Amino acid sequence: MKLWGHRVWSGPGHKHLNAHQDTIEATDVSFFFPGGKAAVLLIHGLTGTPNEMRSVGKGLALSGFTVYGMQLAGHCGSEEALIATRWQDWYASVEAAYQRLVPGHEALLVVGLCAGALLALQLAANHPDTIHGMALYATTFRYDGWALPRLHFLVPYVVQTPLTDFYRFVEVFPFGIKNERIRQRIVASMLAGNSTEAGNLGMTGRSLREFLHLVKVVKKRMAGVVAPALILHAREDDVASLGNARYVFRHLGGPVKMVLLDDSYHLITVDQQRHDVIRHTVDFFKGLTPPEIAGQLKPYQRAARSSNAMDAHQLVVTNSVTNILPEQWDRCFSGREESWAHFLALERANPSWISMRYLAISDGNRLLAAVPAFYGVGSQRGMPVRVVPRWFLRGVACLGSPETGQCRVGFAPEVAREHRPALLDLLIHEFISDAVAQGHRCLIIQKKSEDDSQLWDAVVTHRLRVTRLTDACWVLFSTFFVPLPSSFATWLTGTLHACADGSKSYE
Repeated sequence: MKLWGHRVWSGPGHKHLNAHQDTIEATDVSFFFPGGKAAVLLIHGLTGTPNEMRSVGKGLALSGFTVYGMQLAGHCGSEEALIATRWQDWYASVEAAYQRLVPGHEALLVVGLCAGALLALQLAANHPDTIHGMALYATTFRYDGWALPRLHFLVPYVVQTPLTDFYRFVEVFPFGIKNERIRQRIVASMLAGNSTEAGNLGMTGRSLREFLHLVKVVKKRMAGVVAPALILHAREDDVASLGNARYVFRHLGGPVKMVLLDDSYHLITVDQQRHDVIRHTVDFFKGLTPPEIAGQLKPYQRAARSSNAMDAHQLVVTNSVTNILPEQWDRCFSGREESWAHFLALERANPSWISMRYLAISDGNRLLAAVPAFYGVGSQRGMPVRVVPRWFLRGVACLGSPETGQCRVGFAPEVAREHRPALLDLLIHEFISDAVAQGHRCLIIQKKSEDDSQLWDAVVTHRLRVTRLTDACWVLFSTFFVPLPSSFATWLTGTLHACADGSKSYE
């Protein structure tokens, strides 16, 4: 076990570690659950098995979807069978499964896990007119999770050498699973060589090299993928860091919603929050189907693990308010200007100089807290005048509304006041993480509202430790808090607000 858990690779002559796999014949463990006119294609990960998608498939089927959990070429058999395939073969099997679902279905949706998410993106790029939406689970462009050895960054270089045919990269503890009971069962199947039940324990260098080729192809096409996407990723993913999810969010060409899970590792479809994964997927897909089909779909009924608002939460980040239910958003902003309809109208006005963000915290069933934000994109089309350099505008990210000039945080009525500072702290932390990951270095928290004054003072004083410039904003440069003249802060936020409504001009 030490050999598997603490080495980057198994070393030359991998056959002696799993020689009994030579006699394993490929077994078809794909599954099909008939349902309504909305069909979902499920794609498992590299070296994985359709069984890792079965729980999701059952949940979708119970809600009324037709579900096909396909099996990638070369999987669920011997290691030699997997080595004999290239990424084009994996995608060809995805294409064949997709063609099977086309007849008789009016809405086609696709779900991918890990490398399966890349294949889902490739499918959506090839069929932009027929794929209605996709869910991307634990998307992996780089194996860079916290559990991987320190020298993992060398792997892409090693697999380009002749040595790649002799090395076998292996899974390491905790094997992508946080739940100990589930982990023991799956690892036992892996060690027994039962690839149909739990997939392979390791990956050959040749398969990893094909995976890297697939990554290059998909990255080039992401901007052309316009189908709405749901990104689900564990904050503590041990295999693929959160940077992978943020990369997808940043580069897709259509509406994107990102949900971050706080109590799972890489295999979110079998881990502790698998029911939350199903619930988010069902709700998202239901919103993408035509009304006559959506009316026949049922919500996922599995109860949340906890009714306590602070026990388990998921962070939600999206670039369109349409990815959040109107009634959920308006419950948090009851009686305030920041209504769902307000931001929908702002998006339809399509100001080209900003990109909207909506950050929220959910308990799996409902929103607990939410706040809007907007990022500069470097374009000055539609601005009343050129008031700031384009390079500077591209680096600005503001927490708050671009029209009201304030940062109001909405909370669900049932969230107790003693819990609100912790939720606000999480929202601010996610705003900073998301903005910096997308290249923004000037981060502005706009003027707090009168109603939230005590809340903001508590959070900023005890958690952020930022330099307070004026009542209008705090200005942060990357991870350094740089004090600037208050006149500059006031001028900058005033400029941005003027650009939002186009009603002011500056000398």
